[in-house]
This record gives sequence, C-alpha cells and structure tokens, in this order.
Amino acid sequence: MIARFLVGARRGLRWVKQGIAAGGFFFPASHYALLALLFGVGLELMFVLQRWVIGVAIALGAVVFLGIFLLVSKERGSFPIFTAVLPVFYVVGTIGFAFLFPTTGLLQVYIVAAALFFFFLLKHAARAVYPVWNWLLTMTTLLLCCAFILGLRFHLDVSVVATLLFVYTAAFLLALQAYRRFYVPAAAGLVPAGTTALVLTELAWLMQFLPIHYLAQASIITVCYYVIFHLLHLYERSGLTRRTLWEYIGVGGAALGIIIISARWI
Repeated sequence: MIARFLVGARRGLRWVKQGIAAGGFFFPASHYALLALLFGVGLELMFVLQRWVIGVAIALGAVVFLGIFLLVSKERGSFPIFTAVLPVFYVVGTIGFAFLFPTTGLLQVYIVAAALFFFFLLKHAARAVYPVWNWLLTMTTLLLCCAFILGLRFHLDVSVVATLLFVYTAAFLLALQAYRRFYVPAAAGLVPAGTTALVLTELAWLMQFLPIHYLAQASIITVCYYVIFHLLHLYERSGLTRRTLWEYIGVGGAALGIIIISARWI
C-alpha cells in the first residue's frame, strides 16, 4: 500500500513538474494570470470608486489593451496580431456590460467569471491550436458586445444607425477572426464574415421594432451566429449533410423559442 502511494506520488510530482515546465493548462505562464488579475481588480475598482467610474473604466481599458499588445509583440509566433481582435472586444464588451449589470451579489460572480474567462481567452482562445476555445469565447464576447451596444440604445436612446454600425463592426471582426481558423487563405474568410455580420445586423435592425428587452435581443443574435458559423464550418469541411443541417436548425430554433418565451417584453 505504501509502495503504491509512493509510486503514485512520484508520478503526480513528475506530472506537476512537466506542467510547470511546459506552461500547460493548470500551470500557465505568469503574464496571462497577472493580466487577468489586473483586469478583475480593475472591474472591482469601477464599482468601488463610483464617482470616477468612467475614468477608471477608460484607464482599465487602456492598461489592458497595452498588456494585450505587449503579449502580441512578445509572442509574435504563437500570438499573431489579428488574434488580438478577440481579447480587445472581450475587454470592451465586459467593461461595457458591467455598466448595465445590477449591483447585487451577482456582481462579484460576474467579476470573477470575467477575469477567469479573460485568462483562458489569453491562454487558449487566441491560439490557432485551440479552435474550440476560440469559438466558445467568441460567442461569449459577441453576446457581451451586443448586450452593451443594444443596452446603450435601450437606456440612452442611441440612434439606430450608430447601434447597427457598432453591431456590424463587432460581428464582422469577431466572425472574421473565427473564420480564419479554417479558411485558407485567410482572405477567403472575408465574404462569410461579411455575410454573417450583415445577417446579424439586419436581425438587430428588425428587433428594434419589437418591444423586447436588449438582453433577449443580444441572445437571439448570438444563437443565430452560432447556427450560421457552425453550418459554414461544416460546409467548408465537406461535412454538412441534410441531417446535420436539420439538427442545427432544430437546436437553434429550440434556443430561440426558450429565449422568446422567457424574455421580458417591454
């Protein structure tokens, strides 16, 4: 029994050393963790220093953007310049949505989750070898950005043209960096990204005539993005069949039905 325990302990210690040396999933390089920690602390300060909340938010965004581009310049081989699109939009969406988040006990959960998601985004989602991470966090980022943009229109009555322009920009750039994962050459992703962004923008425009809450609108846009993106991905890989087409349409339709039924109508 003791011998088996010692053998297991040695193997575990060896695994820990290998993880630390390789900078693996559980033992990442320190700069990712430090930047994510800085981001979480900055979000906390936004609500502690409410008199200067806009200034703190701008300063936080500037510092984190600088950190992202320092990572890009330091790890140019594994962190190409275009992959900075995802973390930049994530920071914008997270900070922006924080202004709309109710100051309840869930706020601390939001801050911790935002910092953890940011860490995994820097560590995995920005790299070409982790496409699933990228696709998952791209949807999360699109949801946050759309909720922030549509929330500004809901609360501050921002013009429809400006709202749609912001939605198109976020959807196009986020979709383009995601499509680049499987389109070779990368320029081939311009057409599907532009088409996806146009469809989502038209959907956002249509929902401006409906008395539905902005969170429901952002969720509907995200579900439609999920269906469009994965259908195009399967089509590019020659894996799109009638069965998978109806499966994704069914999943998307069910998700839209749940959102519409549970949505708050104004």
